[in-house]
Amino acid sequence: SYGAFYTTATHSATTINTAIAITWEGTGSSNNIAVDATTTSRINFTNAGTYSIDFSAELHSTNSSAKKIWIWPRINGSDVNYSTIVTTLTSNGDRIVVSRAGMFTVSAGDYLEAVFAVDDIDLDINGTAATAFAPESPSATISIFGVA
Repeated sequence: SYGAFYTTATHSATTINTAIAITWEGTGSSNNIAVDATTTSRINFTNAGTYSIDFSAELHSTNSSAKKIWIWPRINGSDVNYSTIVTTLTSNGDRIVVSRAGMFTVSAGDYLEAVFAVDDIDLDINGTAATAFAPESPSATISIFGVA
């Protein structure tokens, strides 16, 4: 089982310190793992097993104050302990890609979500448009591979 998913949407908060689920709008490839057709923040697992998961997000600051973001996974709506990414952006227009890899064991029918919270709504998850010399970038990606 495997899946590679992405989003090009801008994910921004309207309230600080509140978890927001990242939605997935594209599939690179998949087998027995899929984005839920109704709740697109959920990635559904057909088969039980242990999976290696690689996540990345492109962060963007829209002002010059220091602002912090937390990103972490949830399985079936429950936060996964010891999995949070935390970073701070400080300059207007800053962009940085954050990533994390992990291993998770799930049961058939379980779902995974990536969620985030910010302490300043001027920090978002936001890809970039294509240029004359480079293609566009997704705002977030997740790749999942069954290992056992």
